[in-house]
Amino acid sequence: MNASPNDPEKNREQLSSSIKCLNRSSQLFFLAFFVSGIWNAVIASRAISDFYVFIAGDLNFKILIALSVLSFGVIFVFFFLLAMLYFLGFAFKFHTCLATLTVMTVVTAMMLMCFDIYLARPANVKKYKKLTKTLLQEEPNNINLTQWKKFVNCESYDSCLSKVDSYFDLNTLGQLIVSATVLVLICIGISGIVYASCYMKYIERPAESDEAAAAP
Repeated sequence: MNASPNDPEKNREQLSSSIKCLNRSSQLFFLAFFVSGIWNAVIASRAISDFYVFIAGDLNFKILIALSVLSFGVIFVFFFLLAMLYFLGFAFKFHTCLATLTVMTVVTAMMLMCFDIYLARPANVKKYKKLTKTLLQEEPNNINLTQWKKFVNCESYDSCLSKVDSYFDLNTLGQLIVSATVLVLICIGISGIVYASCYMKYIERPAESDEAAAAP
């Protein structure tokens, strides 16, 4: 039940609690996208090589790049929108377009994360490992395999076998864990933002006379 408009102290407490929830949810939301942007950029630049594309196809690589760009894009567009509204106020006429663009970017990023999780499922990891081990045994001089050997610093068949598991665990299972965690954090952040925003609408704002009466 909402506090009475004649109870300004209770109203202030409810409003303060809602603002704190909104702030924390927003921080969690942007932290999740920041982590997503950094992680996908690092994986795409460091771990994803011509060999990985040769084994798994280039779709994973394209998704990593897209997720990194979209994650930073969400943060940039949102803060650009806030800056324009802060400095220009009602003179800024494109806030609806930017808000719509932000929502579309968030939805697209979340859909890509879901698809990325699907591609990184254990069945695919097992398939990639099997293909690589077969390639090590049957085509040890393959140009893509040779580049991969230099990347993971192995030469013989036996020494490279152990590298296969760790390499694909990082690029696929690691990606699955990070994407799933980030997706959950984004959902929690969005839920908190929506809850706090909706709850604040039902908080009775105390009248100026009530605030003056409550003041010592």
